[in-house]
Amino acid sequence: MSRLIFFSGFLASCAIGFSQPFTLDTTFQPDYAFKHTRLNNELGEVANIIEEENGKLMVYGAFKDDRSWIPDHAVRLNPDGSADPTWKFSIPFENGIFIAHKFANRYVFGDRGGVIETDLSGKLLHPGPMLDPLNVIPRDSGFNCNLTSPAYFFEDGSFLVGASGCKFPNSTNPVRFLEFMKVDSAGYVDTSFVHTPDFSIMDIVEYDSTRLLLYSWWMETYDGVKVNNICRIFTDGSIDTTFQVDSQFIRTGRPLVVQEDGKIIMGAFWMTLTNRSDTLALLRLNQNGRIDTTFEMIPAKMYQPDFYGGFGYGCTTTDGGLLLGGFFDEYQGVPRHNIVKTDVNGNVDLRYFNGAGIDSTFGTGYPAGVGRITPGQNDTYYVMGNFLMFDGQPVKPIIRLLGLSHTVGVEEELKLMQLKVFPNPASDEVTFAWQDLSGFDAAVIRLFDLQGRLLAEQNWPAGVQEYTIQLPEYSGTVLYEVERGG
Repeated sequence: MSRLIFFSGFLASCAIGFSQPFTLDTTFQPDYAFKHTRLNNELGEVANIIEEENGKLMVYGAFKDDRSWIPDHAVRLNPDGSADPTWKFSIPFENGIFIAHKFANRYVFGDRGGVIETDLSGKLLHPGPMLDPLNVIPRDSGFNCNLTSPAYFFEDGSFLVGASGCKFPNSTNPVRFLEFMKVDSAGYVDTSFVHTPDFSIMDIVEYDSTRLLLYSWWMETYDGVKVNNICRIFTDGSIDTTFQVDSQFIRTGRPLVVQEDGKIIMGAFWMTLTNRSDTLALLRLNQNGRIDTTFEMIPAKMYQPDFYGGFGYGCTTTDGGLLLGGFFDEYQGVPRHNIVKTDVNGNVDLRYFNGAGIDSTFGTGYPAGVGRITPGQNDTYYVMGNFLMFDGQPVKPIIRLLGLSHTVGVEEELKLMQLKVFPNPASDEVTFAWQDLSGFDAAVIRLFDLQGRLLAEQNWPAGVQEYTIQLPEYSGTVLYEVERGG
């Protein structure tokens, strides 16, 4: 197996800090407790974030904090993770928030029962008697419904959303059941939008500026057209018949990433091609929905065969690869704990996440996992879900990782210290070189892993400007120490 080693170093027993890709951004330290709303411990679930232009984060999900002035389920954090005291959200969603969107002058938040609107400080807009004191949308009298998917919002304030058990318009009129609906900008069900999937829509993913992907576990038809759990529609709700998923899968899994070329990364639970209930799979669909045979169906394995796991969400990285999260303990035969970096074809990138990863469990006994990965500003990535540890370090269930642009060129940074280290990354051997005549004293080179364990030690003789050493059997990031003169 090929291996790559990245170097970060020490000189004369003085540490030089280097930011490596996909490591914790230690400048982000959330001070919110993120406790479970019922179990009263630090097991709350972060669903997603909205990053504002000023770098502040609206974090929402199902969680609470003991401090009375900090709201439940939706908290705005400053860029360093501290709670923003100007956010005064006080809407009592019982089971958390799974819908959120920011417009120029307001927020919308929702649970399974409906959506409310607040101003940018968290104050409820449009107070007054409607459905109930919370001013829940949809506003139609007699509307009885459960929302089943995060909403897709249009700029005019209207939105599409999955629904279940909805009776419309009310008990005095002929009843029509809705599994998918459009709510207009005033908050009322758009009666002109009549499209009929045969099962509740569970996810809505933007495909491009004019089309959306709809996903559901058991959807077999949409507007009478046969589909296989996933279809593509235009934003007016009409189906795009140029997209048709292959029929050999028991369950196709949700769309994780839409690539720039229009191909779709799908995270599946299990399929007839694997025939194992503990095996997950990653595949790619072409623009027409057919399987991309150039993309190998890549397996991952769950912690526990009887745990209903899967891939969470993912995103593309700046090198065209993928950053994927979920509930798994192995990816492509390589240990990866709930998070993995891949190349553009989904093959594991051995340079990253070689440590413990997302490695904690939470109180119910089920394994921890990643539910969402959202790109942030300045080539960062927010990883969220149910977890309390990352690479052995205690964390909150939302962390910020540094992206590829945060790699510091060791060769350039060490010029001030009169030392060059190359190549970086390296695979078999690496060369250390003094840059001027003053550096030709005897020295000792030591290599450590990120836990501080000594991997190798080599004496660098005096009078030798360049010294090459063979690398140990190791893949990942290595810290080096060059000590001379005590």
